[in-house]
Amino acid sequence: MTENNYAERDLLVRGIAAAKAGETQEARFFLEWYLGQNPPITERNNALFYLSQITDNQSDRRKLLETMLDNDPFDIRARRELAILDGALPVDQVIDPDKLPEQQPDEVSNQSADRFICPKCGGRMTYTPDGHSLTCEYCETRTQHQAGAGAVRDENFIVALATAKGHSQAVNTQVIHCQGCNAEFIVPPRQLTWQCPYCQSNYKIEQVESHPIILPLSLIPFYVSPREAGNLIHAWSEENDNSPHPQVSALQGIYIPAWTFDVGGNISWVLEVLENKEWKPRKDQKSIFHDDILVAATRMWPQWMNVLLDSYDLSQLVPFDYEYLANWVAETYQINAGDAALRARETTLQRERKVIQDYSLQTVRNITINSTWMTVEQYKLILLPVWSGLITLGQIQVQILINGQTGKFISPPPKPKGLGAWFTNLFG
Repeated sequence: MTENNYAERDLLVRGIAAAKAGETQEARFFLEWYLGQNPPITERNNALFYLSQITDNQSDRRKLLETMLDNDPFDIRARRELAILDGALPVDQVIDPDKLPEQQPDEVSNQSADRFICPKCGGRMTYTPDGHSLTCEYCETRTQHQAGAGAVRDENFIVALATAKGHSQAVNTQVIHCQGCNAEFIVPPRQLTWQCPYCQSNYKIEQVESHPIILPLSLIPFYVSPREAGNLIHAWSEENDNSPHPQVSALQGIYIPAWTFDVGGNISWVLEVLENKEWKPRKDQKSIFHDDILVAATRMWPQWMNVLLDSYDLSQLVPFDYEYLANWVAETYQINAGDAALRARETTLQRERKVIQDYSLQTVRNITINSTWMTVEQYKLILLPVWSGLITLGQIQVQILINGQTGKFISPPPKPKGLGAWFTNLFG
């Protein structure tokens, strides 16, 4: 760094110090002087930000913040301050993430709910694919019912991270903690007994814990009935064991949690292309937007989760309503939004890497992607319907999953035989 660079940097340091000390005129003098030196973008935005903090005129403050976004479209400070100016982020809700406030959750543990009982036979009723009516699982009586009116919405990820909502759990509801596998589930009202769908531990529900959680914004209702799930199991067992009557145990419908993220921005990349037997460097950039990147919020079934998540049609999401949980248990999330957002970024980069490879139409290598300008825009927590059960095939028990929306049947990959099995057992 040259002597002039040190002098310019000193202007910025003096300006920021004066701004923090409340010396408005002195801060403005040094910061504007520094900006006149045409500094690098990052330090330029630092100066613009502190200028905006000492500017009383709302219009002038907005111009400074918008200039910051012109320099860096994903500057978190500018986007947060503009959200405050636009009224999307109340000032009294902004928190210091290093000093999180004590939670004061809303009490909803006494939430009443319908049980969706068939008026003819008393059987359980489930939603039809149109989401507007219920069908009895036994006598197939149909009644009109619609819950969760309104549009499915996303949350602003940057605004959420600036508030307690992005760092803590927000709503009290009744949950039960499984001592066998440590999973937690929202318990339907008036349920007296319960079996964990993961480890099959049985419980008598005498008193459940009131536990603070973030409620999902939307869900996909169960469209596959127990009868249809049973038919899928029989069909699968006939294909794999030639047994028309498999022994099925612990078949249970549950809602599993997942996060969706909208990822956008710009990426740039460099790579090498093989031309005339020589590797030549190339570089390029583009704007991207990926809608509803799905990330599991449960740690169960890790080896199956990608296949399961890919089998859902998110266009059938409906706004969350407790009525949808009246006959089902729902697992609470185990992976928070921040960690899940990192996975969403990884997924986005993997997809873009494949696009770059395919688009090149040439042999390429050493692809390096710069994701500095890529950001998570919006997110939401959702619930997805799953049938989980155990099938006994001879002396072996196999756990199976069925997508409660589409009926897609998911089972463990077949175990290798012979020498392949020996290697699998030896090396895992």
